[in-house]
Amino acid sequence: MQMSHSQINFIEDGAFSNTKLKSLDLSNNLLSEISEATFSGLSDLSSLDLSNNPGLSIHPNAFRHIPKLKALYLGDLNLISIANIGLNHVNNLEKLDLHGNNLKRIDTRVILSLSSISSLDISGNKITSMPNETLSKLGKLQNIQVDNNPWDCSCEIKWMKNLPNNAGQRIICKTPKTVEHLTAVEVDTSSLKCIEAKVTGSQNCKISYTQDYHTTLNTSCVFQGHPYPEVTWIRPDGAKIEYFNYQYPGYSVSETGMITINQLDRVDNGKWKMVARNILREFSVPVTVTVTNIPKSTTTTTTTTTTTTTTTTTTTTPAPTTTTTNPTTTTTTKKAPTTTKKTTTTRATFTTVAPTTEKKATVSHSHTLSLLTTIKPKPQPRESKTDDSMSSIYYLVAVGGGAAFLTSMICLVIHCICARKRGKRPPTPQQLFNAIRTPRRHRKIHDVRAAITDVD
Repeated sequence: MQMSHSQINFIEDGAFSNTKLKSLDLSNNLLSEISEATFSGLSDLSSLDLSNNPGLSIHPNAFRHIPKLKALYLGDLNLISIANIGLNHVNNLEKLDLHGNNLKRIDTRVILSLSSISSLDISGNKITSMPNETLSKLGKLQNIQVDNNPWDCSCEIKWMKNLPNNAGQRIICKTPKTVEHLTAVEVDTSSLKCIEAKVTGSQNCKISYTQDYHTTLNTSCVFQGHPYPEVTWIRPDGAKIEYFNYQYPGYSVSETGMITINQLDRVDNGKWKMVARNILREFSVPVTVTVTNIPKSTTTTTTTTTTTTTTTTTTTTPAPTTTTTNPTTTTTTKKAPTTTKKTTTTRATFTTVAPTTEKKATVSHSHTLSLLTTIKPKPQPRESKTDDSMSSIYYLVAVGGGAAFLTSMICLVIHCICARKRGKRPPTPQQLFNAIRTPRRHRKIHDVRAAITDVD
């Protein structure tokens, strides 16, 4: 799929899912980010071109979804490192184009993970040297482009005279001045010298630092060597922090090897190790970092106290007396313990009364019952709504009765009007009364009158 020069500035995650693409060209656009899921679903993709999208940020897992990728073009992206762009996910890569970036060195571990690489383009960067181990172990490498880099022609570059495709003829020396503008092939091997890595005097490398928590720490070690040594700082917990560090935010290692810790934390407190190396020598220096005024972790405990009021009820039951005496009774009162549990405690107290001069004894048994109960508030009775309900019923009855009466009167008026229109006189009150009285009663009255007539 050809999508170059299309002014594309954003690609939605999974936009190419299940498209079965073999080739995808996104070069010369305005892309600023490739996320982890941008290429999800492109399991068959073999060629990807992202060239000329300046400032493009590539997620470390962006290439995880395209394991069959064989050609990758990352030219003119302003990359300063390839350590964290996820090249370890494309082990089958055969061609890698990194031209026109700002690379100052090639990460050896990344290159060695590309065991199938046959073509490599690192031209137009800022690379000054390349260790022999970087490319010598790439047995399938057939083509390499290394021109337009400021090469430092030291002993480390000797092996590059025999690079495939006559690449050595395109290596132009920038330093030292004695061989400037010469190619690696033209330089006399005896003049390609190296100086082992070292620290220039103990006074130039402070090995103990004491600073407050969350302050910024800057180290002050000065290194020498030709080529200039690569410096790695190892934290007390074993974390390795190097130049172009992306794995540990808050730490940065400069080109000269000095580390800056933006905010000292607990993990920084302890013994560090500084490791410097070049082609001739590797050495380490222990560095102690003491972080003061580290806040102590505090634990807040909240205690909830529940107070329960108890009522103690004492009931005394006298025992029967078998002997008449003048007893002397001593009463001892003990407070019942307070507890939050609902319990019932029964205590029995027996008192023996001494006999009087009549030599008669009286035994009194006193039973004390201590009941511990928790006082609970009595539920308040709900207000009765009977009055309101009855008032509503009365109101409805009154309204219904009034409506019925009004309806009857309206019907009567209508009946009278209709009678007048038909030429009939309106009924008298007696006629109305006779019309509405029950027939049964009417029949009975006539029967009585008939009976009276018969008697007469």
